[in-house]
Amino acid sequence: MNLERGYLKRNASTRLSGQWGLAIGVSFVAALLGGNNYVGSLSSRINLDEIRDPMVYSFVARLLLIVFAFTLVGIIVGGAVNLGHSIFYIKLIRGEYVEFSTLFSRFQYFLKALGLNLLIGLLVFLWSLLFIIPGIIAAYRYSMAFYIMAENPEISILDALNESKLMMEGNKMNLFILNLSFIGWSLLCFLTCGIGFIFLSPYINATVASFYDELSGNRFNHQPKNPNYSI
Repeated sequence: MNLERGYLKRNASTRLSGQWGLAIGVSFVAALLGGNNYVGSLSSRINLDEIRDPMVYSFVARLLLIVFAFTLVGIIVGGAVNLGHSIFYIKLIRGEYVEFSTLFSRFQYFLKALGLNLLIGLLVFLWSLLFIIPGIIAAYRYSMAFYIMAENPEISILDALNESKLMMEGNKMNLFILNLSFIGWSLLCFLTCGIGFIFLSPYINATVASFYDELSGNRFNHQPKNPNYSI
């Protein structure tokens, strides 16, 4: 197992060679369908009652409605999209054949993916109530769950969470530092008004998938290592 950051990034870059266009398209569509909760941040800054101009009011109201619609779609289909997005990058890292339709290849497990998505969100939220740090730790603890279920769609939600917890024991800091290593590129992306993230996102996704591939040893055990759940 090699979790050295340079190796993981080189592996990701090598596998992306010749596949950048496809990876950009897959990650972009996944981001649109995955659901980012902008409604809360927008509504907290925009008070429609304070807008006096009817044209501005109409424009802002429609904008909020569109954002809400995307968020709702993300909540509903985000889990299944996340599974497809995960298996796309797992296959890419392993040198297997991938195509755009791979993004939607796990929609037959829609309800299970939705349950996993909601349960992870709930667990991270509950840990965040204690303080921000426990919430971050929880997010990293369950960060491999979608990769695990994407590769093994018959696994149960609790098994996926428990397997991720076991897999990340002693490795949460490794993934945190790996993510932190992209901060320089992220700052440069902000200078391009965010356009650079279109190219950075596949690089990060491929690197994290490489991290998962190293942890899983490319030979996942379908049976949970510990049947006593303690998520």
